[in-house]
Amino acid sequence: MDTQSAADDLLATDVQAMFVYGTLQRGQRREVNWPRQPLSIQPAWIWGDLFGRSDYPALRPGKRKVRGELWRFAAQDMPQTLEILDEIEGTTDNGPQDRYQRRLSEANILNADNRSANPVSVDPATSPIRCFTYLYHWDVHEQGFLRCPVVDGFQHWTAQSWQDHFGVQNAADDDQ
Repeated sequence: MDTQSAADDLLATDVQAMFVYGTLQRGQRREVNWPRQPLSIQPAWIWGDLFGRSDYPALRPGKRKVRGELWRFAAQDMPQTLEILDEIEGTTDNGPQDRYQRRLSEANILNADNRSANPVSVDPATSPIRCFTYLYHWDVHEQGFLRCPVVDGFQHWTAQSWQDHFGVQNAADDDQ
């Protein structure tokens, strides 16, 4: 994870991609909330530590490979995309009260040859990609999250994979 300050991350205007790892992924319940059509969606990974519940995940800084999707947008579509996603994720100014903070990161593209992590070969022509992602800012343990397991070298969350692995159901949190 980039160690730049949270406030500085909000000022980046040259970033045209979002890394998502939870309910905003294709096939998940918030996929319909994207306000603009992406130029592309690619499987990707970033460094972090992923925690989950049945209703949504929480990404924290860490040294594990977290699998998700990289959504790329036209420059003119990013302001509205960020505005809507900040609202969904409970981010106002990356302050201490925010559930999630929008942060700069770098995503590595996964292709057919490197979807398994052992070893992951990254194409230097396409990776890493500078992007935004949302880091969970509240205490994961107090909020009932468990660390996502590493499967094939990656932590990954979908509502179904969580249910399959843990067989537990959290109450849906419609605010998230």
